[in-house]
Amino acid sequence: ATMSSSSELRRRVAPPQAGTNERTNIPDKGYTNEKETKDDLYLAPKYLRSWIILYRSCPKLCKIPWTDVDITFALVSASILHVIRLIATPIMIQKVGWPEGRKETLDAVSSVVSMIHAVLLVSSLYFCLFNNSNIPYKPCAKFSETPRWHQEACKALLNLCIGYMLQDMIVCSLLTNYTPDKGFQLSIDDFMFIGHHIITIVYMVSTLIIQSGHFSAMMLMFTGEITNPTFNMYLMSSDAVKLDFCCGITTERYQIIAFVNAATYFFMRAIVGPLVVVHLGYDILIRKEGRTNIPILLGIFFVFSGALVLWGSIPWSKEAWGMVVDALGGKPLSDRVLAHVLTAASISNN
Repeated sequence: ATMSSSSELRRRVAPPQAGTNERTNIPDKGYTNEKETKDDLYLAPKYLRSWIILYRSCPKLCKIPWTDVDITFALVSASILHVIRLIATPIMIQKVGWPEGRKETLDAVSSVVSMIHAVLLVSSLYFCLFNNSNIPYKPCAKFSETPRWHQEACKALLNLCIGYMLQDMIVCSLLTNYTPDKGFQLSIDDFMFIGHHIITIVYMVSTLIIQSGHFSAMMLMFTGEITNPTFNMYLMSSDAVKLDFCCGITTERYQIIAFVNAATYFFMRAIVGPLVVVHLGYDILIRKEGRTNIPILLGIFFVFSGALVLWGSIPWSKEAWGMVVDALGGKPLSDRVLAHVLTAASISNN
């Protein structure tokens, strides 16, 4: 504690040195695209090199107006994910056995795309966030504090997530709820879904514009998407139960899938999630470096966004906890799905 206090005192009284942040007098490593060449690729973890090569190879054709942020990689990512959706649709129908023309089938295809995105994203985020002792994790860090290869890997993953959010929002909420005669028919859930995606996109784009805070975005992406595969497997199997246990889903298989999802989802959203938001809030809003690197109003938006997503997941967390209790009590979890189906049918008939 004494050493830390002395260090802080020296920072306050010493004049800014060359290569330091003028406001905090904290050394800035000064990693810039001009100072480093493409030869630094060998320093990156092998798992990230493909992302870096793809990002460097992608032409910069589409900048956000009045900024230097190019989102061509995001648009390409959205296009590729949509192609995966188009390829997956006939496979799901012809090979797996999902019925053609049903909403459940469209939802199942969306889950497949979502899982592919999540597996690619989360595994890569791990190497950006935690797997390099020379790049300490710091939510409020600037891009310039890390080597060029790390900057470009982070930008590639942020753009990948932006692209996914764009195509998911456009296809799953807008196009599927549009008819030429009635236009867009969106429910409250659809508006919440769109709102979530817009907030996420704004968060990630903001870190690219101000060139800092990307670690906070990636931490929220990591903790939020790590349960994506189990959650979407649960959604798909629930739809299969609604369709009279189609596509190889049995009561026993559903029990395992639903329990694993409920346990992991509750742990990450009800326990880990709040701790992460508090941690980010401290680093961004309380620490001097955080307030220096990220404008205060934007920092408040970052923390509020993370808290808002957790608030929106409360009903799912309650449902997950109920499923854990039921499963441990020996109750078949498929009964919960069938009960929802009967309730919806009753409401529809009335």
